[in-house]
Amino acid sequence: MAAEQKPESNALTTAVPVTLVLAILAGLFFTHSLPYQDERPSSRPLQSRYSAAQDMNARLWQDPFAAVDSANEDAPAQKVSITLNQQDKSLRLEAIKQPPSSTQHTRKQIYKDNSIVDGNNITILAVTLPGGPYQEAAEQRMRRRYAVLSALANQDQFPEDEQHIGYFQPESTISLPARVPFEWWTQKSDDNNKLLVLWVDESNLLRHPAAKIKELLCQASLANSPQGIVFNYAVIGPNTSTLLRDMLKEVNSDAAAVPCSSVKHDVNTSLGEISGRDIVYFSAAATASDHRLLEGIVPEPKNQTVSAYLFGRGIRLFRTTATDNEMMATLAYELAIRRVKNPDHVVILSEWDTFYGRAMPEAFRNAWHNDHSEKTVHVYGYMRGLDGKLPDQAGKTGNLADKNPDTKDKSSVDALIEFPEGQSQKDYLRRLSENILALDRHVKNNGHSKGVSAIGLLGSDVHDKLLILEALRQHFPHKLFFTTDMDAGYSHPAKWLQTRNLLVASAFDLKLHDKLQDKIPAFRDSYQTAFFLAAQMVLQGGTEIAKHIGRPPVRLFEIGRSHSVALPTVNNNKSNGPLCSWSHWADCKTVQPDIFPTLELNVTWQGMMVVVFVILVPLLVSWRVCRLIFSCLSNSYYLGGLGVMAILAYFLARSWNNYITRTNAEPFYWLEGVSAWPSQLLRISLILFAAGFFLWGRLKIRKMQKNLAAQIPEDLQHQEESLQQIFALPYKPDQLGHCDVLFIGSWEEPKLTNSHAVVHPAVLWKKYLGYCYQKKLAFSGAFLRITLHGLVFIGLGISLMLWSGFPASPIRGCTGLYWHKGILAAAVIATVMLTMWVVDNARLCERLIKYLSAKPSHWNEHARKWALQAHKVAPECVEEWLDIQLIVRLTKTMQPMIWGPMVCIGLLVLARSPAIDDWDIPWGLGLVFITMLLYAISAEVYLQRGAKLARTKAISLLNGKIRAQLNLDHPDEAVIKRIEPEIENIRNLRDGAFIPWYEWPLLRSFGGLGTLVFVLEYLAQVWGSGTL
Repeated sequence: MAAEQKPESNALTTAVPVTLVLAILAGLFFTHSLPYQDERPSSRPLQSRYSAAQDMNARLWQDPFAAVDSANEDAPAQKVSITLNQQDKSLRLEAIKQPPSSTQHTRKQIYKDNSIVDGNNITILAVTLPGGPYQEAAEQRMRRRYAVLSALANQDQFPEDEQHIGYFQPESTISLPARVPFEWWTQKSDDNNKLLVLWVDESNLLRHPAAKIKELLCQASLANSPQGIVFNYAVIGPNTSTLLRDMLKEVNSDAAAVPCSSVKHDVNTSLGEISGRDIVYFSAAATASDHRLLEGIVPEPKNQTVSAYLFGRGIRLFRTTATDNEMMATLAYELAIRRVKNPDHVVILSEWDTFYGRAMPEAFRNAWHNDHSEKTVHVYGYMRGLDGKLPDQAGKTGNLADKNPDTKDKSSVDALIEFPEGQSQKDYLRRLSENILALDRHVKNNGHSKGVSAIGLLGSDVHDKLLILEALRQHFPHKLFFTTDMDAGYSHPAKWLQTRNLLVASAFDLKLHDKLQDKIPAFRDSYQTAFFLAAQMVLQGGTEIAKHIGRPPVRLFEIGRSHSVALPTVNNNKSNGPLCSWSHWADCKTVQPDIFPTLELNVTWQGMMVVVFVILVPLLVSWRVCRLIFSCLSNSYYLGGLGVMAILAYFLARSWNNYITRTNAEPFYWLEGVSAWPSQLLRISLILFAAGFFLWGRLKIRKMQKNLAAQIPEDLQHQEESLQQIFALPYKPDQLGHCDVLFIGSWEEPKLTNSHAVVHPAVLWKKYLGYCYQKKLAFSGAFLRITLHGLVFIGLGISLMLWSGFPASPIRGCTGLYWHKGILAAAVIATVMLTMWVVDNARLCERLIKYLSAKPSHWNEHARKWALQAHKVAPECVEEWLDIQLIVRLTKTMQPMIWGPMVCIGLLVLARSPAIDDWDIPWGLGLVFITMLLYAISAEVYLQRGAKLARTKAISLLNGKIRAQLNLDHPDEAVIKRIEPEIENIRNLRDGAFIPWYEWPLLRSFGGLGTLVFVLEYLAQVWGSGTL
């Protein structure tokens, strides 16, 4: 009989056990860093005066200039009372005791209470720091002091007073800094080795940096020191290109001999020495190229270096950081790897108010080698401090948008847009973005389909660069952005939407090689690493180690979701030996961290254990798996296939290992958002799934067709058989016309106008089989139809994407691109062909059901007898019941097929998720995805439309039989009672295509329609942000 009525339930509120389990599992994989809780209680500082050489309260990580800037505020004036008693009379005087004058902090303050004895070896290290009052300058001072002192701690130095810092006021007429902070450090293993660190304001060194630094070092030296005390002099600086160029101009003048009046025996010595001791300079942060610095100073600057020029004039200077030209060459090479090269258009944004900002566009042009007649490098300038923040304004930017009364009637978004007045420069940035957007449109209109291919941010302030990224990402979400100088702020979770996939060329990583970084954690920016290296060079002897290390090669990074990903370059091919350390620095070939291949396929015992476990578990839990494996092992063809697959896997692994170590290889990361290989694995999984799903579906359809077409054995006609063996339909297909087989729409049945006409299911079934299996040109009709429709769909999709633009491929190198194109083409073809195959079968079923429902059916005797005897169907309802059961079997077989295309389309879309890499989906490709999805859904629409038509026909015919009985003079109530339950059963049938899609068990197990809507909303948010 008909299937029993199933109780309906609300699909919106169904329990979601599967969803809950998946949510818990997802929580194990996708975790986020949590902010640390600050539990240190605040306290009021004591108003006390500390009497020592280092007499100012300061943490070791504090800004040294800020610590000594408020020196007079630490000792406020005090009220004192004086009482005089004489001859029973007293006189009481109130007075104000002034604090000690800051003029007491002369050069003698350095050696106050500090026992300097014969045999001491004192190194005076001057570190130049930016002296500006702005936040970025204060942050740089804190960072660089932290780096230098970390280097001292790394070399077993310890501070003599870790809670205080000292300062002295130089005595000079050449505009030296008003206050010079200092601090003493001592070698842990030898108290005779002392280190005096001077923190020098760079802004006071302009024009004559060498002379001023020498004078400061002289004044910091112990006056009239005994002969047994040895002074060594080192400078970490000049640390700006402007100051380094001033030094070059200075030594080029006649003032090459400057005596040091405060140190005896120093008469008529050069700028580069004191009392015969060299002043060794380590320029750790000046990145302008030698050519740019020497331009206008020497006749042929291209043939000289800054170090050689200064050495010829008595100054020993080592440049320990990569230059702008080297970083631009690395970026140009990386852009070429990513297929951005002449004549592609590149936009450069840099600050025009600094020497650094003016030099960077020229350095990029030189590296770009723009020989094309058309101008392809477009430079835009801005002024530093785009946010408009000034010192001591507590974060105020002077933006008057919130004060403008006209904004009260505007929407909240419009009111937040900055008003074009005040200190903030954000409105200039907004117009700058519009200019670049107009340039991009202009380039596209002139025949360059990519428009602006890359955008370079070559400023010096990280906050400005982050603000520019925020402005430009809105208009260019998938353009290639690049910049210089690594900063930890780029990897901050709050900034990832702006900095994702940002290319960064940097002189250093945030740390040195592990054996050289030792116990110190990674720094905040690459300049800290440069200072960290320079300070340790000073303590290791300076000259020899600086010559050995030279200028480390440029590092290249791509900003990922959780950290920066180091990319291999042509210069990063050295590796250190096992003895590399600061005590054996001669064994170190590079100071940069190693770059390891991200995924090498090597045979390990852990991997072998996993393979064995994966093989054994199914064997232990499933007899069917055991039987299948044993049957395959006993078949020589299967064994040969396994052998071929093993050999193929071996060579693929070797090829992969060879590829992943190349400098132009695409790295492999799962969810960092910087690797295309997870997308390729998804597409390969799609191909394997589509092939397996097609074989499974084809086998299932053939089994269904075979069962429905089986004849009843003579000796079993008296027994109750399974339902699929009782319809007794023909098993030979009908012969169709040559062109009819190519189009399902050619299936037309003659219209039957006779009211007593009937349809024969056997005839319709033969034609259905004909459309499935009849061959033309050695191919089945189904294959030809699917291929034809697939080619048409692919052609239309390509035409649409030619209009909208093809999606970008964010892949490094040609090899990875070729693999991407091959895998993508195979995945697209597999998805399209599987979709066409499913829809083709659904359309055939719908055609069969349509013509089966046109008129009353006339079934064969075998089917009628089985319905009457096995299922006790009322004789009046046999034909309609058999129609419905045939449709149930057809649609129940076809309905699971719809999931195949849905899964494939989902994998195609997921493979282009920004959570994996910087994939984009142009509107043309999005329309192709939507069309393909709707076409796949149409298969279910075809099935449900046919089921609805069959249900309507069966109920109508059965109601007609009831009306015929009622029209008789003596209606047979027994017949009516037999027909009415069948009508109700057919009306309430929930099987095959007779069940609505939102009541499918698979959807109900995930919580029904409500959960589906929630998941779709969440996925939309994920897609928009590129985060999980």
